[in-house]
Amino acid sequence: MSDYADRVAAAARTMVGPVAVCGWSMGGLVVLQAAQEVQPHAVVLLEASAPAEIQGRDPHVQLVGGAFDPEAEYGKFPAGIAARPESLLARAERKRGISVPSLPCSSLVIASADFPDERGRALADLYGSQLVEFPELRHFDLVLGDAPRRAVADFLDVRATP
Repeated sequence: MSDYADRVAAAARTMVGPVAVCGWSMGGLVVLQAAQEVQPHAVVLLEASAPAEIQGRDPHVQLVGGAFDPEAEYGKFPAGIAARPESLLARAERKRGISVPSLPCSSLVIASADFPDERGRALADLYGSQLVEFPELRHFDLVLGDAPRRAVADFLDVRATP
């Protein structure tokens, strides 16, 4: 997971501010990790994988390398979302628990019907984030639908206003 966060931080360092970082699902946890170094203007979390402060820690999860097929684990992905092999090590690190106790900036949490508590309300409460819920949408709809995009644009537009 730190390799992914390092890549986000490296990309953010090449940008002219203000920089906002956004992540969905596992990418949300990556963005949370990267925000500690990047110090962005804003963070947007689309039903991010929860940090240890919410999901807890499980030191018994074995850290193993390799790849896994997310569709074999979670089911067929909808049209428009390409499945690709994912890192078993990153998945194990998430399951073990990655601590991100605070954020250095304002944040938006967007949640669907799939994970309204752990990846929605609890996440927003932990970071004092603005919360936008879409109970009519599913996890994949958060990156496919127009309403979540508008919510992100509105949040970032407000942050860009002096």
